[in-house]
Amino acid sequence: SNIDCLFLDPTVISFIMHQLDDTDEDEVSSLTSAWNLSPPNNADATQQNIKRIFLPINDEHQSSRMNYTPGQHAGGSHWSLLVIDIITTTSKNNETKQEIQFHSFDSHHGYNISAAKAVANKMYSLFQHHYSS
Repeated sequence: SNIDCLFLDPTVISFIMHQLDDTDEDEVSSLTSAWNLSPPNNADATQQNIKRIFLPINDEHQSSRMNYTPGQHAGGSHWSLLVIDIITTTSKNNETKQEIQFHSFDSHHGYNISAAKAVANKMYSLFQHHYSS
């Protein structure tokens, strides 16, 4: 297995949650292509590639885009970690299978679970867009 890690800055998560226009194909495509989500092309052998994305989660991220006021000081008081694994398995006959897994780590026993779920749902929709285009 090859593991490639990506660490997203909290400001990127805030942008995704509060300012990204999901209907703007160019903006979404530009964002996801910068993350280099596609696995390397190795048709010689069965191979598994993992793209592991680390996202800092703040309880501020659970609020909707509708409640966001540009220029207003960011809120939130508790941080946790969301890890996303995009597992791509390529067989010898070049068939590709992808699986996306979400893992939430919170020192306060699930305090940020609603924020983590909100970010996970948004990220999943971005991945769907990326892999369908």
